[in-house]
Amino acid sequence: MARDKIAVAMSGGVDSSVVAYMLKEQGYDICGITMVISNSANSEKEKKTVKDAKLVANFLGIEHHVINLRKEFYETVIKQFLTEYENGRTPNPCVTCNKYIKFGALLNHAKVLGYNKIATGHYVIQKYNNESKQHEVYRADDESKDQTYMMYNLNQQILQHTMFPLGDYSKTKVRELAFNWNLPIASKGESQEICFIDDNDYKKYWQENTNKTGIAGDLLDTKGNKIGRHNGIQNYTIGQRKGLGVALGHPAYVTKINSKNHSVTIGKNENLFKTKLSVNNVNWLAGEHPLNNEILVKIRYRSKPEPAKIIKFIAKKVVIEFNEPQRAITPGQSAVFYSGKRLIGGGVIE
Repeated sequence: MARDKIAVAMSGGVDSSVVAYMLKEQGYDICGITMVISNSANSEKEKKTVKDAKLVANFLGIEHHVINLRKEFYETVIKQFLTEYENGRTPNPCVTCNKYIKFGALLNHAKVLGYNKIATGHYVIQKYNNESKQHEVYRADDESKDQTYMMYNLNQQILQHTMFPLGDYSKTKVRELAFNWNLPIASKGESQEICFIDDNDYKKYWQENTNKTGIAGDLLDTKGNKIGRHNGIQNYTIGQRKGLGVALGHPAYVTKINSKNHSVTIGKNENLFKTKLSVNNVNWLAGEHPLNNEILVKIRYRSKPEPAKIIKFIAKKVVIEFNEPQRAITPGQSAVFYSGKRLIGGGVIE
């Protein structure tokens, strides 16, 4: 059987560069593939990404392709990002990007180029279960770098065309390999949280890309009493403490955002804890629905997986009940499900 031809998704960073070196050394026929996604062709950060990726590709002696996915990214990721904030929700654009862009459009471009698989620098462990004939995804050995939270929308068709070579490595080890192999980007720092916003100021980005200033509304206490005004619900997220514009004599937090009347409720830390949440647009990696079985659930990228049960299941919507109350469950973020360390699915918090 012919060996896989692999397109390495190269961001110009340490992780994807180490992946490219690894796979080349293992004898695979590889190329580098870098997507440009910014809605500004003059993004200095994106120019740096392409330049560094090409530098590494030249160092390795492999072909490098730049794929323009600006239109696809704008239509699927940026539009949703802007709309979600306008509706008082806190989106996770990386989840949407992985579903439609990295493991959708970019994978399709790789196939057109003649490569049947795509490899990335994500910290994810992938295994094939010979008994169930299913591809499985597990949390990375380095829990501090684990990126399975962003991968719950993958499916069996996508997984058979993907590789995640770094799942068994720590970030420290990957950085060490980059230096040992004299990769030209070995000392490059970590990438920022929102890749398509140069200065990471999402509030300014929202205003500039919607040409809106937001709709003013009331700040309420937990009893519904008016305690102030705000300039737009897009400026708030559940659990936020800074920049509230009110003094209540105790630490205050955003506990609720109402997109219908544009009100923002402010309360105490104790008001942030809940045991139940609804999750929509649920995807199961292997088609399983563990109703009433205990699972682990993460409600944000940096949170710990917590014990819970799925107590209701209707089509692509589930209701989750945690064993212990969870703080600041945030609409728009993802709830991601695990069986032990195995990723089994997830969806968007309502």
